[in-house]
Amino acid sequence: MRFILASVVFINLISFIDDKPVEEVVDDVVSSFADSKAIAEETPTDQQKAVEELSEKIEQQLPDSSNSVPILRRDVDIEGDSETAQNLRQFLDTKGYFERSKRLIAMFAYSFEADSYSRCLKSQNSKTVELNDYEIVQVTPDHNAEYGYRFEVIACDSPGVTPVAK
Repeated sequence: MRFILASVVFINLISFIDDKPVEEVVDDVVSSFADSKAIAEETPTDQQKAVEELSEKIEQQLPDSSNSVPILRRDVDIEGDSETAQNLRQFLDTKGYFERSKRLIAMFAYSFEADSYSRCLKSQNSKTVELNDYEIVQVTPDHNAEYGYRFEVIACDSPGVTPVAK
């Protein structure tokens, strides 16, 4: 049951990231499985030929960087200048799976993992994650940072623990 539910979540996640309908993602998975099964049953020379044909097909589908075709961008109206709206704008402007996933991880760390209150001294608009008794990770929203947040490991400065001066 877990495997089936995990598959459904995974397919929906791929659909969201690639901006494709779920049916198209499922069709891609099924066709790639059928193609790979057919290739596996062939001789090694036929397999090599199939890989070369597939490589050519992929190269034809990739956008050519020499052509200056404008990239279509969806216009999304996001009302307000709240932090959430600004984060959403930055997320939508992010391209690629890995960049989006890193931005989502940074958002998750700030929103759900980090605490607003800490026994250690911290910046006003930051949140913290305790590493141990002597160190914390301070997470601060920073729209100039690579993924929208600045992560700093700092020594804990609290009434019970004072950092060692270097």
